[in-house]
Parts: sequence; C-alpha cells; structure tokens
Amino acid sequence: MKRIAALLVLCGLAPTLGAQTKVSLASIQAKVTGVRFFLGDSDKITDFDERFYPPQFDSATTKFITTEVELEYPKTTSMASFQLACEYAGPPGAGGTAVMNGTIQAGWTGSYHATGWGAKSRGSWKVGSYTVTCRDGNRVVGSGNFSVTRDVFQIPDIKAVTTGVRFYEAGSEGRALADRKYAVSFEGAVTRRVYLEYGLDYPETSKGGTFKIDCQYEYPDDRSFPVPLTVTVQAGWTGSYHVASLGYEDPGRWPKGKYVVTCRYQGRSVARAVFHIT
Repeated sequence: MKRIAALLVLCGLAPTLGAQTKVSLASIQAKVTGVRFFLGDSDKITDFDERFYPPQFDSATTKFITTEVELEYPKTTSMASFQLACEYAGPPGAGGTAVMNGTIQAGWTGSYHATGWGAKSRGSWKVGSYTVTCRDGNRVVGSGNFSVTRDVFQIPDIKAVTTGVRFYEAGSEGRALADRKYAVSFEGAVTRRVYLEYGLDYPETSKGGTFKIDCQYEYPDDRSFPVPLTVTVQAGWTGSYHVASLGYEDPGRWPKGKYVVTCRYQGRSVARAVFHIT
C-alpha cells in the first residue's frame, strides 16, 4: 500500500517544513496516478481511514473540499519535499489556490498527499462545477473535477446525507460498534471478512423505513461481487450506521491489492471508498 502523507494545509495556510531536499516531481520521475476529493470538517486533514469521497458535495453542509493526489515513483534513496499549487476554479467569485507541501521518505515508491480549500462554517460553497489544477512550478501535473449542488440527498426519502464510509475486519458474527477497529489496509494472512460501515445524517424521522442500497466490491484481479446493504431507520432518529460485508470464513483467501467499493441507491452513486489487502 502507498504511504499516506497528509498535509495540514487548508485555505492557503502552509506549515513550515524542516530541512529537506526540495525537488520537482519530474526530478524523481514521479507521476500523478489519481486525483480525488473528500469532505473535510475542519482546518485539519481528515485521517486516511476516515475520508469520504462523495460523488457530489452539498452547498448547505460542506465546509472544506480536500484534494488528494496519488503519486507513483521509483524507490527513493533519500527524504525529499515538493510543493504543488492546486488552484480551485469554479463559478465567478469562488475558489482559490491551496498549497500542497509534500514530504517523501527514503525507500518509498508511492504516496498520497492532500491539501484543501473551504471555510470553517457551512454554506460558503457556491453551486456549480469546479476544476482543481495542481502545478509543479509552471507544469500541470494533475487535475480533477467535482460539483457542488443544492440539497444533495443520498436517500431523498428521508433527506439523508452520507457522512462517511469506513472498513473493519471481523468474522461472520461481526463486531459491536465500540469494538470496531477501522483501517484502509488489512493483512491478508489474518483477514476474514471486510465490513463496510455506511454513515448517514438526516432530519428527525417521523416514521421508520427500510431502504435497499446496492454495493459492489471490485477486486484487484478485475472480479466484482455485489453486496446488498440494508438501511433501516426508526422514528425519531437523526443519524445511523449500517453495515454490509464480504469475505471468507477462513483468513488468507483475499488476493493482495487495491479494492474499490461503490454503492448506489436507485441507480445513483451514494458512496465510493477504497481499501487494500497486503
């Protein structure tokens, strides 16, 4: 699995780095292999295993939108730092530039780095389409797009918004909420089932209801398996967690690699998350 090097860089405020060799991405033959966007709730970068990558962002509830850059490069021989300027361009009067100060340790062959833009209060994002372009000096090294819309409900029936997707390991009996140890990387030799925990927030419900969500685990060997997720809520609730899982009774049967989990409700994407088996 790639190393995680999240930077506490939001709204253009960059920390001071210690003495390191500053490099360009080209000089270490690094290439951007992915650009993703996740929700942030404060001026600190969300931990990797807590990140949620929504298909869209809701203008009324979003604070920060963080850009995650995935890098691949030949094995490094020494620690180095780099700096990218990631420009958020959206509707007139919206956006800005966030500085990404990245650190790469000796011996790494890939890593994730992040920086973001936003505000500490909700409702600051204008509705529209946004493009984020990251530059290493004057050279564009990666870009991506996201949209901000109004009233983006993943389950419109109860005005529910997805608040997060997390993974944990357990046997067929599962685990109580307090006993779950969340991760984005699992050791194949001891992993049985990988559970998906799906979090929702919504206004207080006047009555109960059950909703069917279609999830799918995509294996690194191009196989995929459907995993149904049942969301059941009761009257008076304002939020809930729901789980589904895939796996085996015995450990050691998961192929090593990257797994992508996607979930849809009535044909619309409501969640996407990634975990690794090592």
